[in-house]
Amino acid sequence: MNFKNFKKICVSYSGGLDTSVAVKWLSDKGIKVYAYYADIDHNSNIKKIKNNALKCGAYKFRSFDLKNKMIREALKVIKYNAFNIYSGKEKYYNTTPISRIIITKRFVKEMKKDGIKIWSDGSTYKGNDIERFFIYSIKINKNIRIYKPWLDKNFIRDVGGGRKEMLKFLLKNKINFSNNKKNYSIDSNILGNTYEGNDIEDLNINFSKKYFEYNKKIISIKKNNISFKNGEPISYNNKRIKNYVSFFKYMNFAAGGYGIGISDQIEDRILGTKSRGIYESPVMELLSILYERLVSCIHTEGSINLYRENSYKLGILLYKGKWLSLEAKMIKSMLNIFSKKINGKIEFSLENNKVNINKTSSKKSIYNNKNVSMEKIKNENFNYKDRIGHLNIVKLSIK
Repeated sequence: MNFKNFKKICVSYSGGLDTSVAVKWLSDKGIKVYAYYADIDHNSNIKKIKNNALKCGAYKFRSFDLKNKMIREALKVIKYNAFNIYSGKEKYYNTTPISRIIITKRFVKEMKKDGIKIWSDGSTYKGNDIERFFIYSIKINKNIRIYKPWLDKNFIRDVGGGRKEMLKFLLKNKINFSNNKKNYSIDSNILGNTYEGNDIEDLNINFSKKYFEYNKKIISIKKNNISFKNGEPISYNNKRIKNYVSFFKYMNFAAGGYGIGISDQIEDRILGTKSRGIYESPVMELLSILYERLVSCIHTEGSINLYRENSYKLGILLYKGKWLSLEAKMIKSMLNIFSKKINGKIEFSLENNKVNINKTSSKKSIYNNKNVSMEKIKNENFNYKDRIGHLNIVKLSIK
């Protein structure tokens, strides 16, 4: 889409370098730029972000607090175990893909109120977000028009390419953009942090724990418990969770201080190229581990296998921006039945890089001490005679 064909546009503004350059460039073309900001972080300085947007020429700045929406969607993702990138014991918890659903839903709705028909964002042509935003925006509003600066040769020619060139572009326009002086990028939200680009793209560079935001201090967390109802956490240390934003903030720092939720992954981007991302999602890892503990107590091997097969497929759909597809809806419908049985309480403690489960309590648990103990038990459910009969059946199938 050519920028000459419109006079008004919504830019999904992050406050970062990419979107600041896009706002400046578009506003210089005489276009009214509405900078929409999604407040999904735990420490956003909205006043500063607004000033940056207006300094870059935004016609109007609007901010939307989407942290609660993010958490509600994340809890569904944990219930469905919708994760598809694993490396050893480490897992990527799809924190960025979750945010793209929430942002697009709200922004497309607000665009109608402002009479805007064209939507834009700062995602580059090599990344995943350009496709996620594209798919969700059309899914939500089939008549929406989309402009991508990084697919416009005029924008690329004027801006010049990488971070150094973009900074020069802003300085040339008398905008002194505050650089974080880190040779990598950080994408933060209430669920965790994503570290990508530049130094991180070098597989020979070790990304030390000192860089991680949540790993800076240790909050004493010896014996704690979380209760689940219908697959979702409802109480912490026997007190009902009333404010999930506060709960997620606290647990990120509490678990993050012990190095929980750090994941270094080489993954296939949607485009098919390999990339390296380092992720920090303490609260997501903690809740997933506790949820899986209850899963293993409550469900049989058959239903757990079905759950794992389909949750992996769902994780791929989420990663690729297809969380709202018919296929995803079908899988979620099935996994909802599975998750409703997840009710119980887990007592846990934390040590370096590990969640220790101390006590497991569940009303619907099918775990039975009598069935596994070799101690002498009265009226045991299963004895040596039963085993002889079972082995005879196995022998028949072998023969």
